[in-house]
Amino acid sequence: MTRKIKVLIVEDDRINQMVLSKMLELRGITTVCVSDGFEAVKYFGEHDDLDIVLMDIQLPGMDGIETAAKMRKIEENKVKRTPIVALTAYFSTGNESEFLSQDFDDHAVKPVDYEFLIRLIKKHTIAS
Repeated sequence: MTRKIKVLIVEDDRINQMVLSKMLELRGITTVCVSDGFEAVKYFGEHDDLDIVLMDIQLPGMDGIETAAKMRKIEENKVKRTPIVALTAYFSTGNESEFLSQDFDDHAVKPVDYEFLIRLIKKHTIAS
């Protein structure tokens, strides 16, 4: 039996949360949504069953870059590294390397191309 992929969606826009969740769940992927970086760090620290994190960059309070850094700090005490994918509407060719040199493993541009996102999730989870 194949284990379901579990995704943490860190997104402050409720509509984006619902759309992403529904799209992924229709593909058999389990989702958990949180609305800000503080909730994301708390959830991440308390759960070892996540396969990947989809992280909005523009979050209230603590942005996605700071949130990802805190998650990587938590992982210092964990066995596995969980891929973190940056989701941003503010993408340019110049900042791709900025995201990937931070604590992110990949990125996707909003509005999200769902087929691309599914391939991205599989790329970072199926082989692990």
